[in-house]
Amino acid sequence: MTLTTSTSQPPRNFSALYLVTATAAMGYGFVVSLLAEFRDEYGFSGLGLGILAGAGFFSGFFANVWLARYADRGWSREMIRIGLAMGLIASIWMAASSDIFQFVAARVLVGLGAGLCGPPIRKIIIARNPGDMGRKLGVVSAFDIGGFIAGPLIATTIANFFGLRLPFLVLAAAFGAMLLLIWREDLTCPVVDSSKTQHKISANSDDPDGPDSAGPDSDDISSGTATKKPRGNIRQLLAIPGIQGAIAAGVAFYASIGVFEVSWALLLDDNGAPTWLVGPAFSLFTIPMMVFAPIGGRVTHKHGALKVIVWSVAVALVCVVAYGWVDHLWILLAISGVHATADAFTLPGLQVAMATSSPEEYVASSQGLLGATGLAVAGAIASVGGPIYAYGGAEMLYSLAGVIMITALLFAIYRSLDPSMRFAAGRH
Repeated sequence: MTLTTSTSQPPRNFSALYLVTATAAMGYGFVVSLLAEFRDEYGFSGLGLGILAGAGFFSGFFANVWLARYADRGWSREMIRIGLAMGLIASIWMAASSDIFQFVAARVLVGLGAGLCGPPIRKIIIARNPGDMGRKLGVVSAFDIGGFIAGPLIATTIANFFGLRLPFLVLAAAFGAMLLLIWREDLTCPVVDSSKTQHKISANSDDPDGPDSAGPDSDDISSGTATKKPRGNIRQLLAIPGIQGAIAAGVAFYASIGVFEVSWALLLDDNGAPTWLVGPAFSLFTIPMMVFAPIGGRVTHKHGALKVIVWSVAVALVCVVAYGWVDHLWILLAISGVHATADAFTLPGLQVAMATSSPEEYVASSQGLLGATGLAVAGAIASVGGPIYAYGGAEMLYSLAGVIMITALLFAIYRSLDPSMRFAAGRH
């Protein structure tokens, strides 16, 4: 499948959108890194802290699933602006708050804002650079990862020297700066005429009735006097084998991320790591992802998403299982470097897979669906990973994660055998 746009758009520099991506990702990590300080300063309970940590991810999930479709309807510019404005307001709100309910409400606003920014940014990049979208999506992934990791480091550093209020004022300033930066940017993305793409959904769908069996409210496309506005229907996307395969591969990828985040510090500590090493070990995991993500996107675009994802997820699977059975600290760190490099190929590969498997009018919706999958899977595994580690140790936790990963990967490969699968490189 070759992605095109209804209006010719020349390749362009997306530096502003990359910076917006990093800033939105920073918002997720600011609160999580300060939970212990909130407990000590404000006396928040463990339950309250858990709700506070999860609120942003749940609201981000909502935005990715139900609001991403509006980028397909021509609202990309408004979504990015509103998302940054939400982040600005929420950051100021948290800087002025001392009550758990206010923090949770502001955290929800941060998640909504970040969820509003992601899908339209990737939609713009995919639509305007179909010939180079793999590399561009890899760069976006690198900025996303970098922002997510930089957030906690910036927040804790500022809080240690200046207290709990200033970090959120700095975050508010970052959101404000991004809002000013993109205000005059051309963030529009043309709405694709659904009459050119609706038949592709039916041709690539397992739904025998097709997506347009909704009945009387469907537009009369055959008359030539109206075009159906894209609905971004998640059910329709999930009926496409290519989307099913990409989502399954996404489950495998985000399962490895979720189990790593919840247990990596515990695993290092159990293997004799000094306290000072734990923080840098997390950062070291992200460096290969940031460095190799653009390369991974370019390789994916050249050779096809399925080939790249199968190999990269398989490598990550071996690494995850090995975490549970290796008891030498420096070998574990070396394995994590291999794991991070594999993930750098998987993440842009997944984004390319979703883009090339989706009809053009649903590109933003498909990217939102992938983002929602990540939030749901990583969040669910992180929530149960701690108790499993405490009960059965590293062997049980990482073995179970391996079972989840290989099951999801095999399903993705199975769906690739469908003759209507479009799980390929963007230029195909």
